[in-house]
Amino acid sequence: MKSLLFLLPLVFVPSLHSLQDAKKVEVIDYNDDGYLFPVTRDAEGTPKDGKPTSTSLAGIGLREKTIFKVDVYTYGLYLDTDAAKKTLSQWKGKKKKALIKDKKLYEALLKDDMIKSIRLVFCRDVDGEDVEEAFSDSLEPRIKTAAKRKDWDNGTAALKKFRSYFGNLDELEEYCEVVFTWRPGGELYTSINGKSKPMLKSKSLCWALFDVYLGKDPIEDDGKEDLIKRLPKIL
Repeated sequence: MKSLLFLLPLVFVPSLHSLQDAKKVEVIDYNDDGYLFPVTRDAEGTPKDGKPTSTSLAGIGLREKTIFKVDVYTYGLYLDTDAAKKTLSQWKGKKKKALIKDKKLYEALLKDDMIKSIRLVFCRDVDGEDVEEAFSDSLEPRIKTAAKRKDWDNGTAALKKFRSYFGNLDELEEYCEVVFTWRPGGELYTSINGKSKPMLKSKSLCWALFDVYLGKDPIEDDGKEDLIKRLPKIL
């Protein structure tokens, strides 16, 4: 598997592939393959005060598929910069090796108390229906688990709508950007190549989606650890 954040260069570019940002943005180029991740970005959704929420990159993982280890997409975890310093203060000063083995840290990252995003950048062209099916396979069992929690919704209707965001697409091309942002209260904001989809309100769906990457049985074991390798820089 490719190395993830070790020795990745910080570069400055006038734009990101799918961000359409005319300003210079500090980014990490994943393995120098052109899969660019800004170190900071504004989260989707608008808080009550109308000010954008700045989030910081906690780490980058790689999704591989099949026994041939085909790269499907890279994915980065972003955390509300200010909120993370308060909510995760007990982990301040701890080194990466200690953090990646700390189960309580991952549990904290899966709580409905802090704005966070998962940003995907595809490494190849993928059929929209294949993406829909892959998410469905990963999310359905997790939705059932989440729905058992007290006062949480069953997530079924939200999952159906979420699936349609991808099933209605012909193809997600290489460098296509997909962002999932979880705001407290179970608000899920989804954007595909900068185009926002209707917000879905479901704590169960939010938890299930982020559990895919950060939970006890993640889609990539190495990727789960890689998603928090920059966390000490945030805290």
